[in-house]
Amino acid sequence: MNPAVAVIIPTANRPEFLRNALRSVSTQTAVTRIAEVLVSENGGNETSRAICAEFAGLPIRYLFRTPTTSAMEHGNLLLGALPQCDLTAFLHDDDWWAPYHLEHGIKALEDRIHAAAYYSSVFEVTGETALLRCDTNSGFWFGAGYPPLTCLWDISRPQVILSCLLRTPGRASAIVARTASLRKASVIIRNSGNPFDTDRMLPVLLSREGTILYNPLPQVFIRYHELQDQRSFTPKERIEFASKTTDWIIESAEEHPADLVQRFVEVVKRCPQQDRPTLDFQLSQPWCVPRMALDPQMERELRFLLDTMGRSSKYKTALKQFIPPIVLSAKRIISRRFFHF
Repeated sequence: MNPAVAVIIPTANRPEFLRNALRSVSTQTAVTRIAEVLVSENGGNETSRAICAEFAGLPIRYLFRTPTTSAMEHGNLLLGALPQCDLTAFLHDDDWWAPYHLEHGIKALEDRIHAAAYYSSVFEVTGETALLRCDTNSGFWFGAGYPPLTCLWDISRPQVILSCLLRTPGRASAIVARTASLRKASVIIRNSGNPFDTDRMLPVLLSREGTILYNPLPQVFIRYHELQDQRSFTPKERIEFASKTTDWIIESAEEHPADLVQRFVEVVKRCPQQDRPTLDFQLSQPWCVPRMALDPQMERELRFLLDTMGRSSKYKTALKQFIPPIVLSAKRIISRRFFHF
């Protein structure tokens, strides 16, 4: 019997976004494999009920939550009440799928019974008519040791750990996972007390149940806008939560921290030269190498990277003497608008 998939869509007072998300579900090439589409309204706007009614061809179950909860609590409630299907796919109301996303995810998990979850790469956009910006793939690409773009990446747990130390490697809206594995992960996430970094914790937890499959060719559109849940956190809070996640990842690994960091450094050294500037940017983020280097033992293993970053920092300082302040200000605005941190 072919496994059925449940689609979970949390929404919060964004009916127009929800309509676009549901439209993308209705046009999936694997739409006949969808057993249920659970739409959970957490923003107090019952217009979403009318939006769901527009898609009579989808098996939608609608929930209206009152009183409303935080985005984190809403997600926890949904993770704790997953439908009885073999597979589960998530789609945030402000994102949408390309037509083959579910088909590719289902087939990948059918062909590889040892895998716990499938992720697609994503496009980052500001709306339906925006220019496309492809995600860098740098998280899983780094952890898996720079595999080619011509294949589906089958990523082991040690590789997933490295991926998540670097950055958040996959988005919730791009996942198709085995429901049983997802249930186990949800219990730990609900008890973590981390309301910000769920997407980064999830691959680590799922990799306990099997490998992670990653399609480096984008099949999902992630919308960046002013009402994103992550924007409710200050930059300082984001860094604090992300840094705590780094500590948690190291504690979760089945190896000594110094050995883990040594593996991390060895992968960095093998990075293709033309991609090193992109990798260096990720390494320098406060939750990455600077956070790991706070431990004296790990700091010794990271000395090579710290020295490289130190030279890069001096170079940037010299450049600032020649770049007009207005250019630097524009760069900061663009970074805040289009990137996580």
